Amino acid sequence: LKQWARAPANGPVARPQPWAAPMDLEAAVEGFVTSGAAPDRQREGLELVRKLLQNIERNPSEAKFRQVKRTNPAIQSRLFPECVDLLVAAGFEDAGDLLLYRADPGPLLEEALAFTESLLLSLGGSAVAASSSSSSSTAPAPSAAACEAAMRLAPGVEPLLRGSLVAASVVLAASLAAEGRHGEAARAYSKCCEAMEEAAPHNAYHVGWALEALREAKRGRLELAPFLRYARKVFCGHYGPGVLEALLAKDGEVTSADVAAAPGAESAPPGSLPVRVVRRAEKGEVVVEVEVGDVPADQLSMEVCRLAVLVHAGAARVAVVLPCPVAA
Repeated sequence: LKQWARAPANGPVARPQPWAAPMDLEAAVEGFVTSGAAPDRQREGLELVRKLLQNIERNPSEAKFRQVKRTNPAIQSRLFPECVDLLVAAGFEDAGDLLLYRADPGPLLEEALAFTESLLLSLGGSAVAASSSSSSSTAPAPSAAACEAAMRLAPGVEPLLRGSLVAASVVLAASLAAEGRHGEAARAYSKCCEAMEEAAPHNAYHVGWALEALREAKRGRLELAPFLRYARKVFCGHYGPGVLEALLAKDGEVTSADVAAAPGAESAPPGSLPVRVVRRAEKGEVVVEVEVGDVPADQLSMEVCRLAVLVHAGAARVAVVLPCPVAA
């Protein structure tokens, strides 16, 4: 309405341009990784993207931080098109000479910041500014009560902390795929799925990563059956039976013969070990069951601490966060 009101009274009224549809964040990251821009230029652009997003995160009520003038020489010289795509995917609206942020800051903004910082780390840049306050060697030691509270909180906090690192795994997977290292990319996408199994198994990103792992496994000529069975499990849980098969038939990269050769579903991503944790409070026990298949006994090992169990089975390993502290 404001644009219409500002139109000159004696001239034709120009219809405002429609806002660009929001870009998928993962697609924007992949576009950035494959942009071909020099590392120094990528780093410079990412640092500006991070600053613009942090301004909104830290000052959500400040109107001046919610618009970016693309005609500003400092902005123009640093924001190449793939940087703009990252901002649009984070919630900015592309309005020609302006980028406008109208939404309330939320999970999408936080996720975009995590992706940006992960990209900076992958370029060898500093993702987090150093704190201006120096730590003191005379700081008081935490009390026993504080330590015990931290031990109780740790199992619940750990998945949240690990979830913020998923962005780094996605960047790694997309980079490997862009370099033609398809087998490694398939394994990297599987690691993303492994984290999502605990954090958000029904998230749409989980579906996308399971599919990308399958496609990259096909391109990398890995054994396809584990990737296909796992993707089937994820798709069935999200969309229902038959959807994966219909999508693959349309896509054509994974053939009907591949699908027929891998019936059934896998509960865990390829390369990970299926785990079940049961807490038996009445007996004061925590039971951890790990399926290791036919791995020989001399290739099995386990490390236990108060809050976690680390199991090695051949080349595979799994870290299990326990629901409560135990006697190690």
